Amino acid sequence: MRSFSKQDIEALRPPVRRPTPGDRALAVVHEKEAYRDNFHQLSIAECLTIFLKGGECPLRCLMCDMWQHTHRAPTPTGNIPKQIEFELSRLQATRPKVLKLYNASNFFAPRNIPSSDLPVIADLIADWPRVVVENHPKFMSAAVLKFSSRLIGELEIAMGLETVHPQLLAWLNKDMSLDDFERACRLCRSASIKLRCFLLLQLPGLTNSENRRWVAKSVEIAVSCGVTHICLIPLRSQSSILAGLLEAGKLTLPTYAQLIQVLLSCKPWGTHSVITADTWNWDLLGGMCAACSPIKKQIIETFNLSQNFDLLDEYPDCECA
Repeated sequence: MRSFSKQDIEALRPPVRRPTPGDRALAVVHEKEAYRDNFHQLSIAECLTIFLKGGECPLRCLMCDMWQHTHRAPTPTGNIPKQIEFELSRLQATRPKVLKLYNASNFFAPRNIPSSDLPVIADLIADWPRVVVENHPKFMSAAVLKFSSRLIGELEIAMGLETVHPQLLAWLNKDMSLDDFERACRLCRSASIKLRCFLLLQLPGLTNSENRRWVAKSVEIAVSCGVTHICLIPLRSQSSILAGLLEAGKLTLPTYAQLIQVLLSCKPWGTHSVITADTWNWDLLGGMCAACSPIKKQIIETFNLSQNFDLLDEYPDCECA
């Protein structure tokens, strides 16, 4: 397959209205999430996710559409702490156990969050039981360890591994290798920082059986690196390049049945890590109709919390199949 440069990816972006810098977050979501403790025991936690508004990631991953939720300029000093402080001040109910701070880029890249803001943020959230942030393996540094040391609770870092298939990982233009990911995991584990990662389902150039095998291999390696939460994300045609590949017949989007098959192939590692399927933009997943889609989504959402793989054998009968 043709490779795409940073310039190619930028040139193919559609025109969109992007946010401008400011002191208010983009959105706040309350949800529940399964997690495993240090003894692999499963629990359910209430989560508060703050979608922060900041500068664009300096990388240009081929499949990423998160740039649309960032502004082009570097994040101004003080913006992120103000967003966090404002949203936390609005909490009225019992405080959730988990706080996710997602900024559609990297938490420890100075362009995305100024280094001088990190200790301010740490002091704002120090007493939360668990804090989750997102970061690219290339931006793992001593700043991560310093930030973690200021927290009373646990820090967890989410990284996009996507796949351990060497050619496809390079094709995704993530500017990282498996070695980079493993090195980042070792740094985090040295400081007892928790790890989660994201994997893509149905990358181009692979048959269905190869896709299952490579996702399972990716899960196996992630677990061996100490990752305790793995989220499978069905590939979507949200980027212009992926949409072009789909139109040219070089990419097939995944179906519900394929998602189920891949999840079942990950069962051997389900006692060591929480394995979930992302339901964002659920309607873009194939193999469903208006009648069965809500039922199938409920199956996945129940599985995500229960980690009961037996639920995945429940295929609702539907004429659309």
